[in-house]
Amino acid sequence: MGVEDAALPVDTAAVPPPGRVYALPQLRPATPDDAREIVALLAAVALEGTLGLEHTALRAEEEATRLARLDLRAACAVVVTLEGHVRGFAIAVRGAEAAIAHTAGVSVAVAADSRRRGCGGLLLGGALAWARAAGVRKLCAGVVDRNGPALALFHRAGYSVEGIRRGQIAHAGRLADEIMFGLQVDAPLVPGEPRRKRTRGRDGKRRDV
Repeated sequence: MGVEDAALPVDTAAVPPPGRVYALPQLRPATPDDAREIVALLAAVALEGTLGLEHTALRAEEEATRLARLDLRAACAVVVTLEGHVRGFAIAVRGAEAAIAHTAGVSVAVAADSRRRGCGGLLLGGALAWARAAGVRKLCAGVVDRNGPALALFHRAGYSVEGIRRGQIAHAGRLADEIMFGLQVDAPLVPGEPRRKRTRGRDGKRRDV
């Protein structure tokens, strides 16, 4: 799987201060052997109330099975490692219905002690590389409104806010809004799909025809 992270803006917050050296995060496809570390990571982040899931619902055995059966035509899963340990995880899943099969939903999680080191950008870069290779035309994501770092991450990666789902996420007795992001992917045409042309309307905006 290629990495397209070079196309993303540089995260200056990930640059270590003078005199301090960080290990560089490494991006690679997730494997069943990563399942325990992935589940531990997701459980820790879920406690922050920013994932929209309960940590008690996570099982390493189920995650290992899912990764072993992963079909790259329908989904991808990538991890970022630091010093050999999984510190970030992203999964992108293609729409199951024909009407939304050109889209994929993206979820990203980075361990609290590994943030501001470029992990999130690498994960989104991995998802974007898969989307282009798989012919996915649009990536979508939902981010809890109080998750400032994640909101900034998706903005830096070129995602646009497409809407807000009010009171969508419940955590610790409180309701939070979910910010809906979308990214149009410059994906190659899949075999048999008619080629679209670009034209400019009277309002000056370019459209597919």
